[in-house]
Amino acid sequence: MTFIADILLLVAAFSAAFYCRVLAVRLKRLSNTDKGLGGAITGLSVQVDEMKSTLKAVAVTADRRAVELSHLTEKAERSTRRLELLLASLHGYEDQNDAQRAADNTPPVLRLSTRDHRPDGADAADAGRSASRLLSRNRSRPNLEYVP
Repeated sequence: MTFIADILLLVAAFSAAFYCRVLAVRLKRLSNTDKGLGGAITGLSVQVDEMKSTLKAVAVTADRRAVELSHLTEKAERSTRRLELLLASLHGYEDQNDAQRAADNTPPVLRLSTRDHRPDGADAADAGRSASRLLSRNRSRPNLEYVP
């Protein structure tokens, strides 16, 4: 009986050794850095490091662009204020000119120069059409002066 118990103990020991060997091979394959889970973990670790460096670069670029955008916004606001002032002064200038014309009660002067003459010797009808075109551009009827 002790002999059978020794044989069973020996079979159990060989079975345990074989099982440990199978587990060791599987663990070796699993931790292989080229193919197994170790390779996947190594690849993911590299990707995480690359992603961190990319995110840092994007954050720096975004901060720089935000500062640049705020400077451009301030510049645009200054330009807007300046344009508003120029428009307001232009309206004041037009109002002043309208008031001055009303006080003078004289229509604006439309000056015709030699540049307005046609060199091909156009007839009086063409000259009249040119003058009426010039007159239609003004709101009120201007005085006509000839400037050589």
